[in-house]
Order: sequence, then structure tokens, then C-alpha cells
Amino acid sequence: MEELARNFSETSSIQQLLRALFCMQADLVRLRIEGQERFLPKEQLIALIERGRGGETAVSLSVGVGLESAFLSHMDPDSLILDLTEGPGRLRRLADLGQVSAPDPSFEASLPLLRLRRGRLEFNEAARSRWGNPQLPLEELRVLPLGEEATFVSDEGRHFMIRHFREGCFLVDDVSLDVVAAREIAWWAAVGKALVTRMKENGAVIGTLEPDCPEALWDSSLIPCRWEGRLLGYLTVKEGKEDEEA
Repeated sequence: MEELARNFSETSSIQQLLRALFCMQADLVRLRIEGQERFLPKEQLIALIERGRGGETAVSLSVGVGLESAFLSHMDPDSLILDLTEGPGRLRRLADLGQVSAPDPSFEASLPLLRLRRGRLEFNEAARSRWGNPQLPLEELRVLPLGEEATFVSDEGRHFMIRHFREGCFLVDDVSLDVVAAREIAWWAAVGKALVTRMKENGAVIGTLEPDCPEALWDSSLIPCRWEGRLLGYLTVKEGKEDEEA
């Protein structure tokens, strides 16, 4: 494997480096971009290739690409790295880089947090006390850009909004009830639209009135529209086609 690693350098293409990681069963490429140390996991290399950049060399990438060394604290010390920072490539263990960070006391804050550590997901005590250890899509979380958030579904069907707020560390919020409420709203909106459409097809003229309309005081034919007890307005239904009334 060491001999194979020497065939690669910062001038190797993105596509060649991805192939090398798979061949050597390595996890990351280590290189310097604009003088700064960066680490490229397989997922980012794949994303670059999908954007048509597979032929570009590693050294031509911008400094915004890749992960900082702080990411290493969340990985298995035995992870293999293709190191391109010293000329020809070298295959090294993460532990040999001497950059595994000390435990982060802020991870045990009262906020529910999640981090990537030693190739797996790890929840802090605040998160475990609420949800246990839900199974989430590891590979999708690894490529969530820093500063962005997305919704992920656990194996148990629970929905979590997860924000990547610090390198390798994520803020977690259970939004399962919000998702259920949104689906219910969408369902009843679809039901109402379908009924109105069918009534119009059958010749009815459909109208709407505001909640404080004066007609509500005397017209018992008005249909009140409520959501969770709140009056949103009234629906009017009249026989005959709209064009005939005009």
C-alpha cells in the first residue's frame, strides 16, 4: 500500500485521489490548500466529481474545500489517511499525526448535541436523556456543510432538525410533532381543495367571506371554517353555474 501511495501527489486529479482512497481503504486525503492544512473525505471527492470537477488537481482547489484538522478528533485513531503534504503520497494512521484533540467539555452542555467520533455518531447526555441513541444516516451527516441545517429521519421514524454549528459537532432538535402538524395541514388543505373543485364541477358557485362579515349575523347557510378552534372565515355555496349568475 505504501508503494501505491507514492504514486499520488497534490497534482493528482480528484478522480485519481478518490480511486486511491477506495483501493487503499483509506478515509481521507491530507493536503495543503493555499498554505492551509485541509482534509478531504470520500464524500467530498464524490461531490466534486458529480459537479464536473473530477479532472481538477487537488492543489487547484480553493481553501473553502475540505475539513479542518479539528475534524480528526471525531474519527477513529486507526483511520488511514493519504498524506500529500510532504511530496509523494504516504499512507498514515490518524494516530500517527499526533493531532487527536483532547475531550471537549463543551460537548456536555445542557443543549442536545451530536458529534462524529471514531467513525460513528455520539450524542451528549442532554440528547440521550431525551431520545436515547437514535440511528441517523451517518454519511449524510458527514457531508452537511458547516453552518447549514437539514432534517434527518431516524430508523425509528423520528424527525430531527440538525444544524452543523461547529466542525464535526451538531445541534439537534426533535421536530417530529412539527412534521406531523405540517402533514395534517397539507392533508386538510388538499381535502378542501378537492371538495371545492368537485362542487364547482357539479355547478355550485363557491365564495369566501372574512370572519367579521355582517352576513354571518343572519345567513345560516354560511359554512364556518375553523382551524384548531380559530375562525378563519366563511364559505358560501350557491346553486347554479357562475357564468349563468353573471
